[in-house]
Amino acid sequence: MSAKQFINDLKENERVESPFLIKEKNLLRFRNKKGQYLQVLLADCSGEIEGRLWDKVDELEKLFHNGEIIFVKGTALFYQSNLQIKIEDLRKASADEVALSCFVPVSSRPLNEMHEEFIAMVANMKKSPLHCFFLFLSRRKQLIW
Repeated sequence: MSAKQFINDLKENERVESPFLIKEKNLLRFRNKKGQYLQVLLADCSGEIEGRLWDKVDELEKLFHNGEIIFVKGTALFYQSNLQIKIEDLRKASADEVALSCFVPVSSRPLNEMHEEFIAMVANMKKSPLHCFFLFLSRRKQLIW
């Protein structure tokens, strides 16, 4: 598996060859000519970016659905002050190209720090069924932390 390119690291004119999650796809009509283009909202754990596919739309649009991970080849370009990817080719990503952890947002805060904060919050809660539930969770560190 080659190195994953993260959305928040992309720069203008950078070549993009990486898997991304499809959050949304729309087939839109050109304004000034016949035909359609594909607009997609791509995502990974670092953020979101729009992508446009201008060619081979009829063929490629049917290959994937929202919520799937695709492998995108293209170029990062600015359009109306927003970075987007001009997609040249795409396909469903294979299992060896995808590390699911790259598509799940994670906190920049250390896990231990968040756990200690949670323990302190539970300790300061008024006794209630909800307090008992959170107390139970706080003692099951191996399951949720």
